[in-house]
Amino acid sequence: MRKVARFGGDEDKPDDLARIEASYGSEVDVLEVQKMPYDRIRSIMALWLAGASFADIAMQFNMRSPALARVAVERALSESVDDTQDRSKLRQKMTLTLDRLLRSVMAKAVDGESPDHLAAVRTALSIVDRKIRLHGLDAPLEHVVHYPENEEFERVIAMMAQTQGMMLPDEGDPFAEEIEDAEVVEDDDAG
Repeated sequence: MRKVARFGGDEDKPDDLARIEASYGSEVDVLEVQKMPYDRIRSIMALWLAGASFADIAMQFNMRSPALARVAVERALSESVDDTQDRSKLRQKMTLTLDRLLRSVMAKAVDGESPDHLAAVRTALSIVDRKIRLHGLDAPLEHVVHYPENEEFERVIAMMAQTQGMMLPDEGDPFAEEIEDAEVVEDDDAG
């Protein structure tokens, strides 16, 4: 016979569903959070962004379970994210969360004597990489290559020669004399 748990209603629930509800919240939790004032939801969200666990939040706000705290945070997240909201605000929220995570591992990451040093370094680098991608700092750089016109190029060369105390040779077209002296040969077959 399968074990069942009674949880707020008349119907029996399988153990696995009871475990899921205990971790992620139930319909009762959702209804309770919907009745919470929004300033309390915002305070819960602020604690979560500061790095508090759901158990810490539940204890701080005298909630009956960490699942209720999770549902409250999820409500705040769902209400704070809409398609019309400015992406920079969302980036800022995520940056605060990533900063909190980075601060939590940084002490071990910079302490070479810590047994968790290398794991903390990998974690810190992962968080930094995530922040770089979040802010687009890994985007390719734009390189502008300027090709000077012939006159501008000659002016730059002349300026460089003057600074070196050199004179530029006066060059003409080396083939100009040959072209002027060349005989014009007419083709009799053309016509």
